[in-house]
Amino acid sequence: TWAIQPVVSVLDAQGDVVTTDSATIVLLDIAPGSPQAGGPGTLGCTSGLSARVHRGVARFAGCSIGTPGTYYQLRARTYSTGSTLVLTDISLPFDIGGGNTPARALFTTEPLGATLGGAPPTAPSGTPWAVQPVVSILDASGRLVRDDSETVVAIAIDGSSLPTTGRLDCAGGTTVQVLGGVAAFTGCQIAGAAGGYVLRATARAPGGALTSDLSLPFTITAATSSLELSPSTLTVGPGGSVTLTATLAGTGNANQPIAFERDGPDDAGWVTIGTSPTDGSGQATFSTTVPYTSGFRAVFAGSGSLAAATSAPDMVAVAARVTLAPGTASVKKGTTIRYVAAVAPVPLGATVVQFHVWRYVSGSWAHVTQRSARVAANGTATLSWTWATAGRWRIAVIAPTTAYSTQGRSRVIPITVR
Repeated sequence: TWAIQPVVSVLDAQGDVVTTDSATIVLLDIAPGSPQAGGPGTLGCTSGLSARVHRGVARFAGCSIGTPGTYYQLRARTYSTGSTLVLTDISLPFDIGGGNTPARALFTTEPLGATLGGAPPTAPSGTPWAVQPVVSILDASGRLVRDDSETVVAIAIDGSSLPTTGRLDCAGGTTVQVLGGVAAFTGCQIAGAAGGYVLRATARAPGGALTSDLSLPFTITAATSSLELSPSTLTVGPGGSVTLTATLAGTGNANQPIAFERDGPDDAGWVTIGTSPTDGSGQATFSTTVPYTSGFRAVFAGSGSLAAATSAPDMVAVAARVTLAPGTASVKKGTTIRYVAAVAPVPLGATVVQFHVWRYVSGSWAHVTQRSARVAANGTATLSWTWATAGRWRIAVIAPTTAYSTQGRSRVIPITVR
């Protein structure tokens, strides 16, 4: 009779005991397929193999199995009379000693140091684990078989793992011959999709006997990654283009989709302007026109084995282009000329430009005046100016920095007033 007897609880969706349940009946038996070696045994409990829960808990007493075997498991099921959902759980494995029960394999150090009842430990994809698995060969009484240096132990990802696309690699190999009954694995890691994993250790003795053990679950997370963006230029003219180069760093960075995004004054936040896959070195390029001064960034949404990453934004400025007409170089005194300044890209909103006029006086150019003019929706601003005094003059226009472009200025038009 076991020193510790089975206890089965009915839990709700949050994992809490349903203390209001005192009606459910729980049935207990040996799980199909167990034990792995020895047996088959028969389960007996002095309290019976069925028990009604009290405040959500069913307790069994006087349980035992009379036939030695390794890797027994119990199955608990709720009783149903028809349409009611049947709840099922399988116990952790245990051994029944005695007789000629063969030795068995057991994870005596779990991958990543997983512990029973603790949260599954984590490690990034493609990174060797801080705690490496150790598999020991135990006799029927649970003692280490110290004189065993011939059994070969192989570990692999068990089919119960989700996802199943990971690849297990160990620096010392995934198959190890025991020394003193112990197979110690080194440099093990899993490269692949993030998710929960379980290892299966399979031991083969010289005589051909085969036993196995499942590890406690652990979690592989997406590998760390970083993303950098490099524009080919930081300043373009109106309608100019820029080539954006994104570099993705991390294990498995080849052939990954990179989204390129823009954030400008007319954009509703970051908008995707195109995508491009990385090459074998993790680089992706994308060329685009720059309609106005904008921020650009690269975004990697993440893959099964590589974490998501977003680059720091880079600003590409559009230098305003300003033209001034007419370019008449000689006028009669008293002539009024209507000057038109054209600004590109066209700034939206209340934007003004400044017309500047200089006169050559006593051997140097003196600033005479500055006049502001509003830019119309077509990108033009006008100034009517009367040349009332004879002499040498100059006129030019400056467009200020806006959210759409940086400061720009027209050419200086020299004028002789006669």
